[in-house]
Amino acid sequence: MYSFAQRDDMEILEEPLYAHFLRESGIERDHKADLLRRREGDGRKVIDWMMRNDSFQKPIVLIKEMPHHMVGNLPLDFILQMDRIMFVTRDPRDQLISYFKVVAEPTMAGIGTKASYDMYKMLEENNIHPPVIDTNELVMNPETMLRKICEYLDIPFQPQMMEWESGGRKEDMLPGSNWNQNLHQSTGFTTKFEGEKKALPEKLQELYEEAKPYYEYLHERRIKV
Repeated sequence: MYSFAQRDDMEILEEPLYAHFLRESGIERDHKADLLRRREGDGRKVIDWMMRNDSFQKPIVLIKEMPHHMVGNLPLDFILQMDRIMFVTRDPRDQLISYFKVVAEPTMAGIGTKASYDMYKMLEENNIHPPVIDTNELVMNPETMLRKICEYLDIPFQPQMMEWESGGRKEDMLPGSNWNQNLHQSTGFTTKFEGEKKALPEKLQELYEEAKPYYEYLHERRIKV
């Protein structure tokens, strides 16, 4: 998100359905009460606002959202109306090690790997085959990957996408939260995931094995360098 937020032609919406997810799923987070005060928790209203909003200031709107946030009886046909769809995936081993720092008892409902797989399959059934971005490959080859992503989006690559100032941004869903600590300290792709290659705690092994085949399905469909 921070990379694309540097563009001069794009607005960013970060996880507009997260408040809906917290309200509907019953999952507890230390920021839940504060977020529900600040953000709309009715997913249907959020979707209607996103799809009908004519107040965006820039010609391109990037919606960064998580499939597992779309719980309850949300009408998911709005996804089929998007001009472009991309999936971002991450090795669940790395994801769990990072996630475990802020959530003591990770679940599949919380990490969302199966939900991403399920949504991708739904799109395939509708003859839509979105490209998949693997975060590890993006970090290792940022300019090459960004150029490929821009080509898919039919927009020009902009060099300022490669770097950003440290600290939070106005688009942050959880400003000042420890969930974004590493991101706020970063100024580009080379430092984003430093230190993540640690041993997977034993208690996370079963969840990792459950998530792995869903990740591998998406990984096989990734944009290759």
